[in-house]
Amino acid sequence: GAGIAAKVVYETFGKIADDDTPVNGNGFGLDAGVFAKPIDHLSLGAQLKDLNTKTTWNSSNYWSQGTSKADQWPLQYRIGAAYDYKWLLGALDIENSEEGEAKLHVGAEGKTAISDKQSVAGRVGLDDENLNFGVGLEFAFWKVLSKVDFTYTLESVAPDDAVSVSWGVEF
Repeated sequence: GAGIAAKVVYETFGKIADDDTPVNGNGFGLDAGVFAKPIDHLSLGAQLKDLNTKTTWNSSNYWSQGTSKADQWPLQYRIGAAYDYKWLLGALDIENSEEGEAKLHVGAEGKTAISDKQSVAGRVGLDDENLNFGVGLEFAFWKVLSKVDFTYTLESVAPDDAVSVSWGVEF
């Protein structure tokens, strides 16, 4: 299989303006990937991530010397494998980028069905040096499969931990 994902980016750079409000940026990007299942329970994949992705920041509303600036995201390459058995999934992948920053990602997910069209998952993983915990919910919505995911990351470098919320649909 193969696929392309379009994404809208919204970022906030916490409370740095003169009146203690955050500076926000937004943008657009693409990811592309291939997927194979050579034997039962084993999945292999490769991905190009952040194709032409950028965040545009506009600080003119916050400071008189403010400006608009676009930050181009580095292109990332990933290869990985996952093995699922019954309700448990284990995954491992290696990531590199144009900037040459190799990273290891490893994790596990336990998933259970709530009904025929709904399921809930709990996740734990290591994202390079950062420990992650997450919860996901799948449900049928407007005749498509929707997925809502919440992730909490214990940051090893940043002063604050990170929270991520995403919503995806499959046609």
